[in-house]
Amino acid sequence: MKNSISLTLILLLASTLSQGADLTLDTCLKRARVNYPLSKQSDLIARSESYSIDNAYRGYLPQLYIVGHASYQSEVTEVPVRIPGFSFEPLSKDQYRIHAELNQMIYDGGSMGKQSTIASANAAVSKEQLEVELNKLRDRVQNLYFGILLLSEQIEQIRLKIADIDATISSVRGAVENGAALKSTLALLEAESLTARQKQIGLRSSRQSYAAMLGMLIGTQVDTTTRLIRPGDIPLSDTIRRPELPLFAAQQEAITARKELITTRYIPRISAFATGGYGRPGLDMLKNEFRPFYIVGLRLNWQLTDLYASSSEQDLLEVEQATIGVQRETFLLNTRVTMTQQRQEITTYDEMLRLDDEIVNKRSSVLASSKAQVENGTRTAHDYMRDLNDLDVARRDRSFHAIQRDLTIHMHASTTGTTGDRP
Repeated sequence: MKNSISLTLILLLASTLSQGADLTLDTCLKRARVNYPLSKQSDLIARSESYSIDNAYRGYLPQLYIVGHASYQSEVTEVPVRIPGFSFEPLSKDQYRIHAELNQMIYDGGSMGKQSTIASANAAVSKEQLEVELNKLRDRVQNLYFGILLLSEQIEQIRLKIADIDATISSVRGAVENGAALKSTLALLEAESLTARQKQIGLRSSRQSYAAMLGMLIGTQVDTTTRLIRPGDIPLSDTIRRPELPLFAAQQEAITARKELITTRYIPRISAFATGGYGRPGLDMLKNEFRPFYIVGLRLNWQLTDLYASSSEQDLLEVEQATIGVQRETFLLNTRVTMTQQRQEITTYDEMLRLDDEIVNKRSSVLASSKAQVENGTRTAHDYMRDLNDLDVARRDRSFHAIQRDLTIHMHASTTGTTGDRP
C-alpha cells in the first residue's frame, strides 16, 4: 500500500514538472530587474552617498599638524644698545624648531553642510540614471515576451495548415487509388506538407532562441514547456511618469546645491588653534636656548579672491540649469509624439482585427469547397494550395495584428512610464 502511494506521488510530481511553469509579463519584468547586474549598483550608490556625507563633515574634526624645521640664516636680530648690568647673548644663526598645531573649526560659513547636500543630490542623480537604464531593460523583455507569443501563434497556424494538408492527402490518396485523381496531385500536396514542416522547424528554432534570451534576462529557464500567459489590456494614460523626469529634477537640484556652496565662499571662517613645540629660539627671541612654547587663540580666515571667480561660476551653473530645462522640454515633446503614434497604431490594429475574423471565416469557407472539389477531381491541387495559403495568410495576419496590438499597448505604457512596476 505504501509503495503504491509513493509511486503515485512520484508520478504526480513528474507530471507537474513536465508541464512546465506559467510565466506572466509582470513576473518576467520583476525577475529581470532583480536579475540584471546593474541593479546591484543601487546599493553601491547608497554606500557612496554615506561615505561622501561622512567625509564632508570630517572638516569639523580637530586637525592636527606636526611641523619641524632646521635652518641657517645669514643674519640674526641683535640689540645694539648697551645697558649697564645687562648682557644679551646673540642668537645663533642655526635655528631649530618642532611643534604641533591643533585646529578646530568653529564656523565654516555652512560650507560642510552644503557639501553634504551636494553629496545627497549627486546620489539622487545617480539613482535616477540607474532607473533610466533599468527602464530600457523593460522594453527588451517586452519585445522578447511578445516575440515568443507571436512565434507560438505562428507555430499553431502552421500546425493547422499541416493538418489541413494531411487531411486532404488522406482523401486524395483514396481518390488516386480509385482512379479519380492524378498521382501528381498527391505528390504536390505531399511536397507542400514537407515545405510547411520545414517552416515549422524554423519557427520552433526561433522560438527557442527567443526563449533562451528571455531566460537569461530573467534568470529562469524558459523552454518549450514554459507557457507564457498573454497579458490583458491595460488602460492608456496621458500622464507622463518616465524616470527621465525625476532625473532632470535631480540634476537641477544638484546644480542648485552647487550654487549654494559657492555663496559660502563669501563668508569668513572662524577656527580655534593651539600650537605647542620646542626649539631654539623659543618665543622669547632674547634667549638663545632650547625652550618649550605654546600659543592658543582664534583665527579668522576670509579669502577675498574667491569673490572674483564666484560670479562667473554662478553664471556657468545658470547656463547648465537652462540646458537641462531645454532637454526636459525636448524629451516631453518627443515622448508625446511617440504616444500619439502608438495610439494611432492601436486604433489601426483594432480596425484591422474587426475585419480579420470575417476574412478568416470567408477563407475557411472557400477552402472547404476547394477541398471537396480537389477530392472529386474537379479542382487542381494548385488551386487548393492557393486557397489554403490564402487562409494561412489570413490566420497569420489575425495573430500578428492581435499580438502587435497588445505589444503596442504595453509599449505605450512604457512610453508614458505609467507601468506601476517601479518601486
